[in-house]
Amino acid sequence: MAAVNEKIIEKAKELGQLVKDDDATKRYTLAEIAVNSDLGLQYMLREFNEKRNKMFDLMSSGNEDKAVIDPLNDEIKKLYDEIMANKTMAELNAAKDELDKILNQINSIINFYVTGEESGGCSPDKCASCHGCH
Repeated sequence: MAAVNEKIIEKAKELGQLVKDDDATKRYTLAEIAVNSDLGLQYMLREFNEKRNKMFDLMSSGNEDKAVIDPLNDEIKKLYDEIMANKTMAELNAAKDELDKILNQINSIINFYVTGEESGGCSPDKCASCHGCH
């Protein structure tokens, strides 16, 4: 396997630093900190994961007793809805979506220059007129 060109590695590091310094990354980092600091949300997440793991354990053991599974599934759905309605979690999800769009756009641009193929209908030539990534 050929060694990666040092110039490519250096540019990747520069790009990584630019993304790290971008407001979208800072927003995501702050949102993560807020989620980790929200004790009520952490409790709900822990409870959700415990119930989901219990559900998987029951299902994988072949126990498909509806009298056990259905109420547990209802509890999981209710917890999920509560978690997603939490404003701290909503901010994390919005920040993640914004950062993902940036990373996907970067990947599409790199892919275009490497392969000449547009991925996702996006290319550097279309950025000025495209409204999907912004």
